[in-house]
Amino acid sequence: MLFPFKLGLGAKISTGKQPFPFIHIEDVVGAFVETIENNQFSGIFNLAAPQSITNDDFTKAFANSLKKSAFLTIPGFFLKLLFGEAAKILIESPEVIPRKLLDTGFNFRFKTINELLKSIV
Repeated sequence: MLFPFKLGLGAKISTGKQPFPFIHIEDVVGAFVETIENNQFSGIFNLAAPQSITNDDFTKAFANSLKKSAFLTIPGFFLKLLFGEAAKILIESPEVIPRKLLDTGFNFRFKTINELLKSIV
């Protein structure tokens, strides 16, 4: 996604209202280390940052982090033509809440999309 966004061609997907879960690789590694070292961790965990954002929020934040605009939209029907049923992953993304990680007191290093983007852009 970096290349089109750097060109000022960043675009939200469909309405942009679909949830957009994200997580920094350092938080993924941290969660894995915690599950290995801490007996309090058991079961299935959702690996996502605690901030809930939409695809539109992400598109604006990513473009802003690159000091670019993002005014384009990729229509849902185009993605369906291109990817078929797999387009649902992009168009109907589920909201992912890291409830168990939060309940166990896991300390996210990158809680927000802006913190994450500042780290990697």
